[in-house]
Parts: sequence; C-alpha cells; structure tokens
Amino acid sequence: MIIDTEEKRRDAFKIITQSKFVGFDTETSSLHPYLRGELVGVSFCSGNHLFYYNFHDSGDFVPLEKSLLTEATIVDLRMFFEDESKVWFAHNAKFDMHWLWKQFTINIAGTVHCTQAIARLENSQHMQYSLDACAKRIGEDKNSEVEDFIKEHKLWEWETVPGRKTRKKNKFYYKVPLPILSKYAEHDAYLTYRLGRHQIQKIGEIDEKLPASVPTLRVLMENERAITKIVSRMERTGIAVDRPYCLQAARSHTLRAENAYLEYFQLTGTKLVDSPKSLSGVFSAEESVFSYTAKGSVSFDAKALTRLKHPAARAVLDYRDAKKRSDVFNSLLYFADRNSTIHPNFNPNNTRTGRFSSSDPNFQNLAKTKDIGSEFPVRRALIPRPNHAFLMVDCDQMEYRLMLDQACKFMRRESDLVKRIKEEGLDVHDATAKECVRQGLDITRDQAKTVNFALLYGSGIGALSAGLGCTLEQARDIKRAVLTAAPEMGYYINAVKQRAEGRGYVFNWMGRRYHFPDPKFAYRAPNYLIQGGCADIIKIGMVAIDQFLSPMKSNLLLQIHDELVFECPKEELAEVATRVPSLLSCSYNHVYLPITAGVEYSEKSLADKEAWNA
Repeated sequence: MIIDTEEKRRDAFKIITQSKFVGFDTETSSLHPYLRGELVGVSFCSGNHLFYYNFHDSGDFVPLEKSLLTEATIVDLRMFFEDESKVWFAHNAKFDMHWLWKQFTINIAGTVHCTQAIARLENSQHMQYSLDACAKRIGEDKNSEVEDFIKEHKLWEWETVPGRKTRKKNKFYYKVPLPILSKYAEHDAYLTYRLGRHQIQKIGEIDEKLPASVPTLRVLMENERAITKIVSRMERTGIAVDRPYCLQAARSHTLRAENAYLEYFQLTGTKLVDSPKSLSGVFSAEESVFSYTAKGSVSFDAKALTRLKHPAARAVLDYRDAKKRSDVFNSLLYFADRNSTIHPNFNPNNTRTGRFSSSDPNFQNLAKTKDIGSEFPVRRALIPRPNHAFLMVDCDQMEYRLMLDQACKFMRRESDLVKRIKEEGLDVHDATAKECVRQGLDITRDQAKTVNFALLYGSGIGALSAGLGCTLEQARDIKRAVLTAAPEMGYYINAVKQRAEGRGYVFNWMGRRYHFPDPKFAYRAPNYLIQGGCADIIKIGMVAIDQFLSPMKSNLLLQIHDELVFECPKEELAEVATRVPSLLSCSYNHVYLPITAGVEYSEKSLADKEAWNA
C-alpha cells in the first residue's frame, strides 16, 4: 500500500508501532549515500501488511502519485526507528541505516538484524548471499519487474572507479514508475521479513541440538547484530584524508608509470600491452623459463618476470607497481566527500570465516609492510581531525597465538614453545626460530613466520619450500623442528582435518560453524577455525569497546585485520590506550597463551606513529 493519504498514514502508523518484528528496505538514487543522491522511498513489512512511503515527486515515464513527505511522516518514521523494543530486518542493513541518517538524522534504537550477515552465520558454505540468493533458499523469489523495466528502458550508467578492472553499473531505480517501484520495494521488505523470521527459527533449531558444553549460535547472532550498528557508526564517522598529499602522490606515480611505459617501448620497439599474449611475443627468446598456471596458461606474474633477463621485464614490473599505487591514491580522492572524509564500506561477514573485508575503498589493503621504502606511504594520506590523534591497537601475532592456545587445550598440556613465549616475553615467531636453533637449524624470524603460517593455512612442502626459498628436504627439516617444539599443534591440525572430513563441519571456540560437504577441502578447516576465531575475538572486543566508548568523544574508525584504529581527543588518549588492549584480551578465555596487543599513536597521520608509553 502506497502511503499517499492521511488515512493511510494513520493506519500504517498503528500497525507498524504495534509490531515487534518489521522488515524494511530503502530505495535510493545512488549507491554512495555520503557522496551523492537522495532517499527515494522506504518500504515496510509487518507480518501480512506491506507499506511504501514515497519521497520522490517526479518520474520520466508516468506521473507519480503525490508524495507524502510531510512533517507528520517524518515524525512517524522517527517513532518507528527509535523504538528500542523493535527488531528490524534488513538485507545489507548498514546501507539502509546510512540513508535514514543522511535524510532524516534517524538513528535506529532497536535491534538491527541484518539478514545478509546472519545468513552467513547460519551457513557459511553458500556461494552468494544477495537478497535474491538468500530468498531462493527459503522458497521465495525476488520481484523482477523493476530490473526488467530498467533493462528495457536502459535506465543505468557505467561507473568507473580508479583501481578497478571492471566498471560498475549504476541503475536508476528512482526513474521507475511508482506503481512498479512500490510493488518491488514492498516485496523486498517482505523477503527480509521472511528471511529474518526464518533465520531466528533456524538458529534456534541448531542450538537445541547442541550439547551444553558447545557455544550457541544465538550468542554469536546477538553479537553480529551489535556489530552491524557499530560498523554503521564507523562508516558514518569516516576518516579524514589529506587531499593535497593524495594528489601529489598520484601525480608522482602516474609519472613513474609513464616513464616505465616509455622505457619498455624503447627496449622492445612495441607498446606495452600487459597481457600474456603480448608479453609472450616480446619475451619469446626466454620461453624455456616461462611460468605456467595450473591450467597450463603462460603466467607473467611478479615472480615469473623476475626470472627473465630481458631488461623490459623490469619495466613491466615498474609500470605495474606505479599504476597500482597511483590507482590507490586516486581511489582515496574518488571516495572522499566534500569535507575530505572517506566513508569506507566494512563488511563484517563477507568471507566464509567471518573475517572483515572492506571496499570503497579497500582499507584492508592498508598493510603496514607494503609501504616500506615508499616515497608516498598510503597510510600518510589518512590524518586525524583537528585537536585529535589516532590510536592504533594491533593484536600481537593473533592467529598463531590462538592456534597455540587451542592446540594446547586440545592436548591439555603446555608446549615448550608456549613456555618459552611466556617466560622470556618473546613473540611467537622469535620463539619458534629459537626453538629451531636449539635443534640445530639456524633459521630467521621471517622464516619461522613463514613456516607458522604455512602450517596454519595447510600448505604442502612444495609451497613451504617456495616460500622459504630452500630445498624440499630443508623445508621438511624446518617443519619437523617446529612441530617438535610444539607437537600439540600438529596433533590439533590433524584432528581438525579428520573431524571436518568425517562429520562434514567444524565449529570454532565461539560456536561459528564451517561446513565441508566435500572432504577434499577439509584441509582448510584449521585455517577457518583460527582465522574465524580471531575474527570473533575482534568482534566481541569491538562490542565491549563500543560500550566503553559510549560516554566518550573518541571513535572507532577502522578495522584492519587484527588492528583497530581510533580517533581520540588528546585528553582521552591515555584512558583509551589503557583500556582497549585489556578489553580485547578479555574477549577470549585463554588457558595457556593470552591475546596481547601493542599500542601506537599519532597526531600527524596513520603512517607517522610512535609507541604509546603509559
């Protein structure tokens, strides 16, 4: 029902205010709420009742019915969403929350149940988690009339984003006639309602079958609901970007790319076309050392190019590096709003393990090691607001510490490696290297780190040998030494694999499940458990940290793998620096090896930082 009269508005108000569970969806004129566009309409589903509030008053194909965006309507919406007793179902809920805030400064007070996030929690093995895909799995189909109309009338444009190989199609939903759009929108709200009720019931059924000793999915679901709100606030706050620095860096790297392109032309007499077909012809004299993919196609990745003697190979590498770095800075500029603030999209459940991912731009790529030696570190482009400072809290070797603690719990004993870490205050990779030295193998910390992660990711001896740059026999000896120092780890890894093969699923310390219907992929199970287990430590910690920060002016801005970045008024730095590491540590009940974190701060940028000394 389109709300276009006062009588309809009052009827809708009565039904929605009396409903505990409500599905909703927004229609917008843009996919980037803080860059451009407006809210076109909001649809609601309350059981058997469907409502559409239209805020757009013109159409290209047929006249639209009168918009009812009155003061009374806005008051109604505010009362709906600020009701703390309600449970709101929405697919990719953060997107809808941003538009409500931008258009009406509405902040949802009730529970936000993102059906996309909880679908991943319910079952992580599916290939797609779009509303259409999730609806099909419960026997529902998405309305296709709007998509058909857009396709027929070519109501879209291409968006080219710096650094992306493919263009994005922006569809003009707001140009679709209201009778078609409202029906489509109401059906989306209905689907989110159906999905939300189904997910609550399904998770309840799974929990009922669990032994008392196993964590329930209900607890994880509640935490994911809280994370949706936290991440929405992170994105809304955004992070300031230094535009002049980005422009300077982008121009510098663009010039580097142009010089590399010219050098390639001078060396080969041909234009640089970065494709296997073109490069195969240029480097044909060295065909005997070409690299090939598993499918037999020739490869010119970085490792393959470094094996070539032709100087043009170096020009290709320089061109790629310069182009990639230029794209990064241009992407930061592209996504910065009029206030030079970037509102990145964080995805807490876009991976099978439950680990965060990021887009628009991808802030998960802000790894500290990638900028070593660079004239223009990317992190230097991100700056604190006036009278504020960044505080960076980074968990120490988090995945491997969790692996060791879980392995020791499994065997119910503390390994020599864990004892050395605790007694000597070493990090796990230093301790691993020293244990290997004690056994007569002189390896570095970096080599020990490579072995540790190879074990965690289920890599074979061949991959380990390549990573270490040594022979297969040397790789076997090093792996054997590490497992001798911590035999519990080997037993644990094998036991997890066997459980995944035999039962078809495993669950981490918080009860998050990973399904392996095909036993040949069971080798991934240990990595899923540990990577997902670390993700849950961070998420649980974020909820505790959010409660701690609630009366303060400090904000959590970024989640970068195992690092959290805060922006604090200078007078709050000490309190946040002291409390946050302890809150993260308390998020996981360790027995043998605790989760620890280092703290750094900066008043200049995310790159120019120094250790925090309380």
